[in-house]
Amino acid sequence: DFFYKACSPCAALIPYFKEIDSLYKNKGIALLGVDPIESDRKRLPRFITYYQVTYPILLANQKFVYSEIGVESYPTVLIIKNKKIVYQHIGFSKSLTKDVSKVLDELLIK
Repeated sequence: DFFYKACSPCAALIPYFKEIDSLYKNKGIALLGVDPIESDRKRLPRFITYYQVTYPILLANQKFVYSEIGVESYPTVLIIKNKKIVYQHIGFSKSLTKDVSKVLDELLIK
């Protein structure tokens, strides 16, 4: 999950990610939040506490995220397997849990 602290749609997806994390963390799948916005650094711990984020949040370099990964909009959800993006969703979606679970279940079967 590529997000930033002041993004309302990003914050709205947190409950969905918490659900996905609880469903898949014991199946060898790691859910990570990635915040590339430099100005978020100081206030991110408070954001994590406020939203009771249960999965790790990584800090990333914004130029790297844009140029090397291609993320230009937030939130952007990527599922990566063997260093390849196998699923991408940009923006808020109430069907995120269902959509991501379908992809993850297929990947677990393979």
